[in-house]
Amino acid sequence: MKWIKKTVLFINEIRVLDFQQIWHWFIYRGLLHSGYFRKKMFEFKSETPTQFPIPAALPISMECPVSEGNYQNYEKLIDTANRILGNEFPAFGASWLPLIFDGHMQEFHWTHAEKIFKNDIKWIWEPARFTWGIILARAYLINKNERYVSFFWEKFDEFQRVNSVNFGLNWVSGQEIALRLIAFTFCVNVFRNSQTTTKENIESLLAFAYQHAQRIPQTFSYAIAQKNNHLVSEAAGLITAAYLFPDDRNAKKWHYQGITWINRIIETHFYPDGSYLQQSTNYHRLVLQLLIWVELITRNSKNGLNFSNQATLFRAIMWLYHFTDSISGEMANLGHNDGANIFPAISGNFRQAADTVQLASFVFLGEKIYAGKEWDDLLNLFASGMSGQGLIEPGPCDFCIKVNQENWSTLRAVKYKARPAHSDQLHIDIWRSGKNIICDQGTFSYNAPPPWDNRLGATRYHNTISIDLQDQMLRTGKFRWQNWSEAEISELKLSTQLSSKYYIKKSKQIFINRRLTATANNGWLIDDMLSDLNKTYIGEFVYIHWHVNAINCSFENNLATFWSDSDMITIAFEVDDMKSEMVVFFGGKKIYGDSFDLDSLSGWYSPTYGVKQPIYSLCWRIKLKPHLKWRTLIAFDQR
Repeated sequence: MKWIKKTVLFINEIRVLDFQQIWHWFIYRGLLHSGYFRKKMFEFKSETPTQFPIPAALPISMECPVSEGNYQNYEKLIDTANRILGNEFPAFGASWLPLIFDGHMQEFHWTHAEKIFKNDIKWIWEPARFTWGIILARAYLINKNERYVSFFWEKFDEFQRVNSVNFGLNWVSGQEIALRLIAFTFCVNVFRNSQTTTKENIESLLAFAYQHAQRIPQTFSYAIAQKNNHLVSEAAGLITAAYLFPDDRNAKKWHYQGITWINRIIETHFYPDGSYLQQSTNYHRLVLQLLIWVELITRNSKNGLNFSNQATLFRAIMWLYHFTDSISGEMANLGHNDGANIFPAISGNFRQAADTVQLASFVFLGEKIYAGKEWDDLLNLFASGMSGQGLIEPGPCDFCIKVNQENWSTLRAVKYKARPAHSDQLHIDIWRSGKNIICDQGTFSYNAPPPWDNRLGATRYHNTISIDLQDQMLRTGKFRWQNWSEAEISELKLSTQLSSKYYIKKSKQIFINRRLTATANNGWLIDDMLSDLNKTYIGEFVYIHWHVNAINCSFENNLATFWSDSDMITIAFEVDDMKSEMVVFFGGKKIYGDSFDLDSLSGWYSPTYGVKQPIYSLCWRIKLKPHLKWRTLIAFDQR
């Protein structure tokens, strides 16, 4: 019966949450349904002061020196800022959209507005994060163009005018409010000494920011229940509120609550390998940016970050470093990607993470991790006055093989201790000359109409293995999985070979062993072995998935050839004494093979939220047997 199934799923869901999450979730839901939040609105509106002191200056370089050899990227920043003056902004770092605030659902209190809004709310929230304002501020530090300042204040007034406190969609999320408060704080620090900025501008922003500061604690229980980047953002928002309003009677409470949670997050939200618990490179970058921000605004505080956790911070920085390409500065497209990036790269490249890694290394470890000045832009902005020397040694990595700067790969194998993001055990990423050639398909959207409602987390959209196209775990919601899969790196040989073991069943009687080896000619050899010790025959076919970012292709039997801008890529498949079948999809359509089908999500790549580009999705199918071995050879030849 349906109710029995739902009950079992609910019990299993509760089992993977800790008591604190469950408790705070019920607190939040109870307050929401009781009308408490609506009543509280009138209380803190009446408590708003009429005057605010000018906040202390942020420890940022107001001169913003240009990194040697990086002038081209600074020109890109100026070009981006000038385009923003045309009343458009780069949503999620890529999609240029009109920068218009029209007060979505202003007639409804936020508790009601979120119930009746049915579209993807992230497109409403994105311009309201004011990340575009940070871009204008950074450009202003370079050329002191007063047009950036006047445009910022014009759009700020527009936003404030059509977003009455606690009404409409932009007051729904405590995380969004916290990120907006951080952006306000950064921008007012940069624009405060501009000849265009008036006393009235600053007073108006501080009064509005104070309303943000009061709003965050009201739903903090929701952030605790989520136990993810929401909690980090809102804790950082509370600390920012205390920094902005140090004399307010709530300041000490905001600071204490925020810094207590931030230190607890550093202790409990990271895996032993350094990965953030959401298993996402994008959320990992966001968390590092927020921790850097907290360190900068609490540096002179008696109650700041607990540096007894430096070993955890070291591992966290190294984890993202190992997932970041040192040529392009781009990070792998691992896990959920909602487009969050509070300090965008000056190049405008959303996927660039090397500048965040460089700054985090310098702030938390006292040394840079990249030689030269190519990735020093955030460091020049936030840490130009800090002392540091030498280069830190990254140390070994048990999930990646870096042959050299141009050739490297990663192999996924995780034992989850919190909610998984994607069903991607044994996924392989391969990078060549600064480009992610063998790649993860990404996320695209959380809330788009089906089939684009966060479906790319499924196993088949990764460079891994599936049985009958089924997921490695049981999907029970857009962000929820049950029956978590287990995998582990079982062997690492001389930094040129990784072996991992993935258990299909809890009994560990069925497993897949995947071995990734770097070959002598800059290629990659992937050996897979499936063993069903109890001969349980859990399916009919094995599917081997590969997703290739290339510009052209040709196919013949079990050989696929692709061309990138600089290389010819060949992918050959071998299996002993068995027939194999191959199909290829591009942009949701089958372009080769007729023996079986995939779906319309195959053949797409999403580099950031809301963006999808056609790529090649290649899949081999073989008949399932109790013991199977197959091999894939991926070779690169310069054109």
